[in-house]
Amino acid sequence: VFHTTGIAECEDVRPCMEPRVAGTTSPSLGHLLDVALLDNFTCCHGNQVKTRIQEEFGLSACRPKCTDRPAASFQQRLESFVVKKADILFQTRPVPGPQQLYTGKDEEDYYAVLPPLEQFMDVPTLLAKQRFFKLVRPGNIVVGKIISMKDFGFFISLLCLNCGGTRDIQDMDITALCPSSDLPSHGAHQRPIEYYHTNDIIQAVVKMVSPVDERLVVSLRHTHLPQALSDVTLGIITSDDLPVHFRRSQALRTSQDTYDLLLQRVWGFSNPSNVSYLGTVLDIGDNPPHSLMRGLHRCPFPQEDFAESLLKQQSSHWALSCVGSGVQHFKAGRHVEAMQCLEKALTFDPVNVEALVVRGALYANKNSLLRAMEDFAQALKLNPAHNNARKYMCETLLARGKQLLEEGEDEDAMTSYQKALVINPDLQEAKDAVEHVRAKQEVSTMQHPFSPTCKPMLSYEEAKNSHDRIMINIVCFLMFRANKQN
Repeated sequence: VFHTTGIAECEDVRPCMEPRVAGTTSPSLGHLLDVALLDNFTCCHGNQVKTRIQEEFGLSACRPKCTDRPAASFQQRLESFVVKKADILFQTRPVPGPQQLYTGKDEEDYYAVLPPLEQFMDVPTLLAKQRFFKLVRPGNIVVGKIISMKDFGFFISLLCLNCGGTRDIQDMDITALCPSSDLPSHGAHQRPIEYYHTNDIIQAVVKMVSPVDERLVVSLRHTHLPQALSDVTLGIITSDDLPVHFRRSQALRTSQDTYDLLLQRVWGFSNPSNVSYLGTVLDIGDNPPHSLMRGLHRCPFPQEDFAESLLKQQSSHWALSCVGSGVQHFKAGRHVEAMQCLEKALTFDPVNVEALVVRGALYANKNSLLRAMEDFAQALKLNPAHNNARKYMCETLLARGKQLLEEGEDEDAMTSYQKALVINPDLQEAKDAVEHVRAKQEVSTMQHPFSPTCKPMLSYEEAKNSHDRIMINIVCFLMFRANKQN
């Protein structure tokens, strides 16, 4: 499907083939575009499109027809658009590597995972079933429910595809056979098939497909998995392990929401990183810009003209939404879910102060005081005037000081209290704690004057002078006593 906003571009500069010099090879479509991609298009729209492209780019002796006149129908306007933009639409691209198309649970919020598009359309079941058998390939992942057990294997009724695109196949009544020879052995059972039962939900890999008689054979052995899907789990799964698009498809059967409404409701649609993520998955680069406007290809735009500030704003907005959900979970006592939301917020925006403060509060509530102080310190580094960060940091430092006092670490406790006073010099609780530690140290010094932890009462020079005076007094006393005896 091509976007039609650029159809009306008439003053479009297209690349022209150089005039052929005598003795050189005549230029062809292969020098301009990917012929295989063009052949796929002409299969649906006819060979006349290829002929018009050759005329448009000077690859034919015929004079190109004028395509700027108003088209009589949408089909003709579409063909005219394709002819003008053929070198961009069918440009040669490097062959992508193996793609990981498996949409597992971890990818739920990276982009908008929606039910199959045909679920929003009135597609005849027979036509959809024929299309499914044309598209399904060995190595695809399918999910189904066991409906019949036999000695030679079991039959499953397919629920959905889990890679290579999504299909609404639950109502197509498609069954697949999983032979006993394709079942992995389990130590607790003599026969592998005894491990499975009717109504078990199975995730399997397609081993063989026959579109003519609509037969499908699946396997639970990892040896049939493609290399890109080698980490996919095969065998019995739970309802929570069902693909995201299938679970949302089931919910749609009762809600009857429109596509636009569901798209706006899915978090992944608002994820500011979804374009770059999908570009990586689909092996679509961003250089040169993939646009049908040739002006964007010719003009080298400076880096500061790109929407970096907009991306940061979107990341911050997305992170704040995650923080809001985390706060709600925190208040409801769901600490695990709260931590997941906060971690997700900091993934999108690592310098989000609100996320750091809330995560620090969650750490402090779980008595992980050191981690809490790290988050509060990072938040104060980013925003020294943040009221909650200052307040929570002082409270955590006081709690840490009390913890150190109970462990007998008076000096470390004093340091913790003094840090709290640096943040808030008027904090009376910290002042009282400092006085308490000092009084405790003075009492300890009086009771244990020679304790290694006590500070010396005299400096080195003072102690040396005092020692000399004592020695002089002792010598004088001994001389006086000797004279008296004589």
